[in-house]
Amino acid sequence: MRVSSASWVPLAIYAASALGAAGVRPKQVKNLVTFGDSYTDTVITGDGGVAWPIYAAGYAQVSLFPFARAGATCSNDITFRPFPSVFESQLPLYFTEKRNGSLKLDPKETIYTLWIGTNDLGVNSLVSGSNKASIVDVAACMVNWVKVLYASGARNFLFQNMIPLQTAPLYAPDSQPNRYWSAPRNTTEWSVFMTELALSGNALTKLMLQALAPSLPGSHIGIFDSHALFADIFAHPAAYLNGTAPPNWRKMALQEHAQQSKALPGTAFSGSMSFIRANKPIEWLPEKLPGPFKVEKADGQRG
Repeated sequence: MRVSSASWVPLAIYAASALGAAGVRPKQVKNLVTFGDSYTDTVITGDGGVAWPIYAAGYAQVSLFPFARAGATCSNDITFRPFPSVFESQLPLYFTEKRNGSLKLDPKETIYTLWIGTNDLGVNSLVSGSNKASIVDVAACMVNWVKVLYASGARNFLFQNMIPLQTAPLYAPDSQPNRYWSAPRNTTEWSVFMTELALSGNALTKLMLQALAPSLPGSHIGIFDSHALFADIFAHPAAYLNGTAPPNWRKMALQEHAQQSKALPGTAFSGSMSFIRANKPIEWLPEKLPGPFKVEKADGQRG
């Protein structure tokens, strides 16, 4: 069974370019620049289908400039993997093309998006205790992506948060040995830990971005809640999925395991699915700090 993540971000990009969300005028966005991992890679697609940025550009009628690469983390200096990370590979390539003139984008007409974190949190990284990094380090790196691009002239950002990874076959409580991780492990512990990592990381990045936005004059930062969307899809698949077979997450998980490990029996299944609707909005962050604030002092007096 093939599941395509094609339709939810096109709506997000359309909302940014056509619906006049706070800080972005209708039809303002003409260019989409993508950074991230395999969820956003337009060349190496896990299911062999069409990646969402291609759909997004088509639906929103914008030009696509894809830099995301499969296997990536935010920074290999924080959570190392032998793949093109955002900071050590994707951003340098973007800046190279910008310097040599092969990439010419009007900042006012361009929106930059980042969807990263799955590999930073995953196996051989945070969830397995394979490095010295923390979720705070990963969250700070994600937010730093906005700072670096803003310093180069970028002004419009769409930040996509992490999905509920504990529902993925690899991190589910009943996960089985597979090609990604075959060593002994407590699958329940991993699932609980991954739940907390994704939720904590999303909360941290949102707070950091809220604090950052007022310090970047002229910027417009939107957060697309991928976590809420994917949780809703998982809970109510029939509301989103359409294809030649009824949506069945349990069967999907079994098939995924069968593909990853010969130790599991295959599941007889054929058909395809695609997203047919998604209506989660973008949250555009305030561009000015609310206030004034009253600060509670340690002696109980108000400041």
